[in-house]
Amino acid sequence: MKTCLLSLLFLTALTRCNAMILYQLEPSQSDYLTQQEVTLHLRITNQGDAPQQVPSPDRAENSMPVFAISGPGFAQARQFSGWSVAHPGAETHPPPHQEMTLAPSETWEGEMALNTMVGLREPGEYRIGSMLSSQAGHARTPDRTFRISPPDPYSVALGTGRRPFDAGEGELVFLQRGANSSAIYSSSFRENDPSNSEIGISSLVRRATVPSDATDIASPHRNTPFFDELLQWIVWREGRSLKTLHTAETVPGSFDLPSDLAYLVQPPLKVKGGPVEVLAVSADRRHLYMVSVPANVQFKPSLAWQVDLTGTPQSITASLGPEDKASIRHIAFAIQHEHGFEIFHTTYRSDQKPESFRAVRVESGQLFPNAPLTMLVTGDGVAHVGVLVKTGPERGALVEAEFGPEAIKPATVSSINAFPGDLTAAAILYTDKDGQMERRDAVILAGGELRKIGSSGQLQAVSVVGKAVVPLQLTSGQDQSYLLCQAPDGSLYFKPL
Repeated sequence: MKTCLLSLLFLTALTRCNAMILYQLEPSQSDYLTQQEVTLHLRITNQGDAPQQVPSPDRAENSMPVFAISGPGFAQARQFSGWSVAHPGAETHPPPHQEMTLAPSETWEGEMALNTMVGLREPGEYRIGSMLSSQAGHARTPDRTFRISPPDPYSVALGTGRRPFDAGEGELVFLQRGANSSAIYSSSFRENDPSNSEIGISSLVRRATVPSDATDIASPHRNTPFFDELLQWIVWREGRSLKTLHTAETVPGSFDLPSDLAYLVQPPLKVKGGPVEVLAVSADRRHLYMVSVPANVQFKPSLAWQVDLTGTPQSITASLGPEDKASIRHIAFAIQHEHGFEIFHTTYRSDQKPESFRAVRVESGQLFPNAPLTMLVTGDGVAHVGVLVKTGPERGALVEAEFGPEAIKPATVSSINAFPGDLTAAAILYTDKDGQMERRDAVILAGGELRKIGSSGQLQAVSVVGKAVVPLQLTSGQDQSYLLCQAPDGSLYFKPL
């Protein structure tokens, strides 16, 4: 039999109950993720016929209401109030309460961020109750429970843009599967202290509940600073339906594609003031669609164009050219052949279909199914495309091609020494500075071991606390790049490479 927390905590006998005050507490959700803000909704109602004076919960210096919480990380139930949190270990008595007056039948409502009061990092079930005392007596809430679970994303992406002062920033979005549905979460991240190789991640925000078949979540790539617009966008797929959600929305938008889909191309693209441009590959891999999602939310998404693909792309990506060169859009994909493979490239403008595809042929090598290609467009308008391929038993290579506005350079092949086992995930990241390629980063997960590829092709161990998030996610910082990881307690963080 469960006993009320507050009855265990209070040593002073409070026998006088204020029956005129109804005090209620409810967590905003029953389930939270690690790093998500736990919010309590407080409600105080005067049920009597006369005005009531009660301590004001929104006054941080008040020692009322008092809360009690138990759960993981607490050897015994912990009691706290706004005043006790602000004055830890204080030996002096708290000042008199600042009160508010509730007229008959009047209700006060407010919210409290629990994480700012007590640390809640460990997964498990928590139990919380509260008491509000005044000269007229006390009112107590029933205990409520909530659960904290570690993130377990099955679809994850990073949205990035041009880096202010070269420091990394962007948005993390992912899908988390539940018992009967999935949920979308987002969080902004910023490289607050490049000198110490630190990227800070804001509290996770639950953005929407979606069907369990939701997948291909993405946040746009931009060629201006990611946060230079008021609205940030998230897109994902449910069957043949493209779903969209911006910062100010709670109900997703929807657009049905002409056919079933294999996947959405990562990443979607967005220029400042322009629409979100989402590429999608048909289920038969023969068609590429582009859906335009207007920045003006009064207008609906539309199918801007569709083109036939020259083969079955095993990996496809998109990127934006420089803003001062008309923000030309670039598309690249790779197609496996019996002997070798081809890397294809094309461009398009906001009001036009893509131009004809150009290709670079590589006579040997097999594309890894779990190693998406990457692309960076430098200030001269050249698209740099890289992909990891298998060249032999537990051996591989980084193949790179350059597609200029006028000419194509032959592909370069950089050998990689023996993998520690079968490759299960990989990521490549190109980073530019002042419009020029500054560095290349590539990380693989093979044989259960995490490795980064050195400049000479040597594999170097990457040590992380916990594990890397899969699919592997890389982002650029001022002086180095970072890998998205998950600590043993479930919290997400960026590991400098």
